[in-house]
Amino acid sequence: MKLENGRKMLFSYGLVVFGNILGAMAYGLIILPQSFACGGVTGLCVLLNQVVPIPVSALLLAANLCLFALGWFCVGKDFVLKTVVSCIFFPILMGAFQSWNGLSLLAEDPLTSALLGGTLLGVGAGMTLRGNGSSCGFDILGVVLHQKNPKIPVSLVMYLCDVTVILLQAAEKPMLKTVYGILVILISNLIVNKVLTYGKAECRLIIISKQTEAMRWALLGKEDVGLTYLKGETGFQQEETSVALVIAPYEKIESIKKTVYSFDPMAFIIIDQVRSVLGQGYTMERVYQKRTNENGTA
Repeated sequence: MKLENGRKMLFSYGLVVFGNILGAMAYGLIILPQSFACGGVTGLCVLLNQVVPIPVSALLLAANLCLFALGWFCVGKDFVLKTVVSCIFFPILMGAFQSWNGLSLLAEDPLTSALLGGTLLGVGAGMTLRGNGSSCGFDILGVVLHQKNPKIPVSLVMYLCDVTVILLQAAEKPMLKTVYGILVILISNLIVNKVLTYGKAECRLIIISKQTEAMRWALLGKEDVGLTYLKGETGFQQEETSVALVIAPYEKIESIKKTVYSFDPMAFIIIDQVRSVLGQGYTMERVYQKRTNENGTA
């Protein structure tokens, strides 16, 4: 058990470190060299750099340490210890990538730069979050304010800070630099969601039919899907009906549809996306039990 926990902790820290490397590459090689508008504490440090002649990476390290201290005293060490890697490791890496600037040729194609920067930033942030890490940014300030006043959402504080930083940069940057910066943010947010749900996303099929009971074992046996039956009522005739709720991988959709329509060609099927599925058979080991009849025999 201790060995397994140790491996999980090591893997978790590995995700956080690798995520910070990708994020630092995005900022150090693309976003900052090409002067794209950027949000967060990094964007704030870009603005301060115009007033204080100190490298952005050094300003970011100082800002992160201040936020780290604020979180330590106001929230508690259990929370901020998860952010220490990002607070110190990220600025140092970003400064190293800035000094190398190995992707300077991308400046000739800012659109490609924005796409690549957003992808690197999104994958990096997603991996950091999957490792239970934190960006050590305005989220700490949000948590502190939320503790002082629970009516203040953490996300609201983060969004307001990011929007303020972007608007301040937009006032002195060319319009296209601001547009490309916003594109980076949008792409990174999209990629973050994909990374967080990778390996967990499934589809949900809602099957409404008078033959749902007949197709039960075909769905459980042949298709091997998660299956739950719900009680329903038809809207027009107000008749009781059974509704089958199926959770399955996307690649099984067509096979499930064929199975359902082999029992009832008039079945009503609703298919939609499920971002994450947790529980037995998905994030917990699936346990098969013998079915017993009314007499209690297998």
